[in-house]
Amino acid sequence: MNSLEACRRIKEILEKGIVPTENDINVIYETATGHRRFDFSHLVSDEELIEITALAERRASGEPLQYISGRWPFLDFEVKVDRRALIPRPETEILAETCIDIITGKEKPVITDLCSGSGVLAIALKRVYPDADVTAVELSEDACALLKENSDSLCPGIRVKSSDVFLYQNDIADRSHDLIVCNPPYITEKDYEGNYDELREEPRMAFLGGEDGLIFYRHIIPSYRGKLAAGGIMAFEIGNEQAEAVTSLFEENGYCGITVRKDYSSLDRIVYARVN
Repeated sequence: MNSLEACRRIKEILEKGIVPTENDINVIYETATGHRRFDFSHLVSDEELIEITALAERRASGEPLQYISGRWPFLDFEVKVDRRALIPRPETEILAETCIDIITGKEKPVITDLCSGSGVLAIALKRVYPDADVTAVELSEDACALLKENSDSLCPGIRVKSSDVFLYQNDIADRSHDLIVCNPPYITEKDYEGNYDELREEPRMAFLGGEDGLIFYRHIIPSYRGKLAAGGIMAFEIGNEQAEAVTSLFEENGYCGITVRKDYSSLDRIVYARVN
């Protein structure tokens, strides 16, 4: 069987459960065979066909393509992804790019990434600023193990902490940080239930941010304020209807330079602010 025939087989299987995309077909073929889809010289072996079928059936059942691949790109690198942590999303790349930009010129910045998940934010920052002191904090033991695997393979200098962000501020010295960044759970229970089919494969705790989605912002913004050095910055990813609420929390707690940045769909997605 050649690659064209194999890809037709993938499409037929996928159509039993989902509307297939070219990306679905490409990733399944390349994951199973280790060859590019358009490497027409490659003939698919019986063993590869068995793997192609198994992966296509997993995708047809609704399993995210990222988990089927086992790896997923983020900015200029790839991380290991599986059910232990939230799948990295393009919106979080905007948060990473924002943080990279706003700490430009800082010498050996001290950075903590709260609710780190798979570790993409911590890794992105450490790759651009290798002299930075970067700590990644994650409560879930499963996610923390995945975070450690990713950081060890990509940026061994990252300090990984298994801790609760509702307590971790007690472990940080006052006025010690140049940047605290967080992509917290920010989905309400109602919105989660409404999108359950789409999100069910990922860890539930990575999504839920309390009744109104703001529980993490309400704690982190005041509790970690004193941990920022003069000119230090706190940056968040937010739900697309949370900019006003998060901005208000920053204002109420004496932050300045509050900035909202939009995502690729022109929705409010990033809020950051600094302290004097």
